[in-house]
Amino acid sequence: MYQGLTTDLLNPKTLLLYVTLMSQFIQPNQAANIQLIILASVLMIIAIFWLGIVVFIINMIRQWFLQPKIQSAFNKVTALVLVGLGVRIATEKI
Repeated sequence: MYQGLTTDLLNPKTLLLYVTLMSQFIQPNQAANIQLIILASVLMIIAIFWLGIVVFIINMIRQWFLQPKIQSAFNKVTALVLVGLGVRIATEKI
């Protein structure tokens, strides 16, 4: 988590995005620092919520893929695809 935060803080594109977007929501007659902290907190809460949903869905897909029937079917399908690609490359004209 620390590495991701450092990467985001040092990324000029991310900084530019936040500066251009956040400044639209700042009231000039109030303290800007407090408003920025509130906006950043809201963005972090939304990101945590969204990533929590993504992790939950990926965990469900993982559990589905761990079933022996699904693994066997997936292995057979990928084998067919790889063999098909090999045949296509072998018969392709230069």
